[in-house]
Amino acid sequence: MKMSKLEELRKSIDNIDERMLELLKERVALVDDIYAAKKEEGIRESFDSDREVTLLKSLRKQAENRLSSAEVDAVFLQILSICRHRQKETHVCVFGEKNGWTEDAALQRFGNSSTINAVDTAEDFLAGIEHGNLGFACVTPQFSSDRSAILESLLSNKISIVEEFTFSPEFSVVSNSAKDLSEVHEICVTNEILRLLRPYFVSMSFDIKINICRSMSEAYENLQSINPVAAILPSNLVKSRNDLIVIKEKLKSELLGPVKFMVFTNKARLQVGSGKKTTILCALNGDSDKLWEMLAVVKAFNLKIYDIQTVDFEGKPWKKITSLEFSAPANQDELNHIIADLEKKCILVKLCGIYSEYL
Repeated sequence: MKMSKLEELRKSIDNIDERMLELLKERVALVDDIYAAKKEEGIRESFDSDREVTLLKSLRKQAENRLSSAEVDAVFLQILSICRHRQKETHVCVFGEKNGWTEDAALQRFGNSSTINAVDTAEDFLAGIEHGNLGFACVTPQFSSDRSAILESLLSNKISIVEEFTFSPEFSVVSNSAKDLSEVHEICVTNEILRLLRPYFVSMSFDIKINICRSMSEAYENLQSINPVAAILPSNLVKSRNDLIVIKEKLKSELLGPVKFMVFTNKARLQVGSGKKTTILCALNGDSDKLWEMLAVVKAFNLKIYDIQTVDFEGKPWKKITSLEFSAPANQDELNHIIADLEKKCILVKLCGIYSEYL
């Protein structure tokens, strides 16, 4: 009996899926060999940001006009997550609320095969990194928490930066049993979500009880009710669960926009290279003129300055810490010259990392 056109197309897809699975099995086998080779060479890390970012950029370019960058990432980030897990389970210590949008960003970057642990104190976050976990923290000033503790750890060389990651948070309206908001008696949100998504709540065309929860975890727990209940949760966390009905997705906040995160480790990776960034911390006594002198040092090497942040300190030999983020120098000699020139103008200078930028 002759197959219909639809059946033929589906059969072709089945064949492609089988070939893809064979290739994935082949890739995993190579990863196992790489893990064995790493152990022989004394390499413990399973996360190599430079390699992953380079790979993803290459794959995006090859997929142009067929797949979007987001679609390429959605597939290959999960493959990378699986392969990292086979080498050594990737533990990520997230500085932020459990089930919040910072944990959501970490899930998007590291994939479902990674173990992600959200902590809400700088002490627990830094302890996690020092014990060998990757650290993941928001560094966009208006949303970052306890920057002073992180800066002090960078100054003391206890942690270093290995990647910059930019993420635009998205949220989903979900329910335990209803397919439309008109079917629920309340929607569970935190005060932060209410503030971030205020235009969405204002636009609602019918009355609904808003239950203000103390945390995102409490909002999620309220979905266990036997009554139809809705909640607003970060989108990636919603995708990782099969017990929720999505009513509306891709809600964004104009107050958030793209948020910058840093990935930290307890081992420095300070290899210069094209397309990378570097961050240097400079301790100052409060003299504002020094800032312009510091910028002049960087500009003298024709390097692009991406970000400058200054944090006030108390009880230290310095009054301020200035963070300079700029394009990595072409070679190690240039970097040494920059650090030497900055040391002449500052109380203390620390190189915090030379890293790739994931966009």
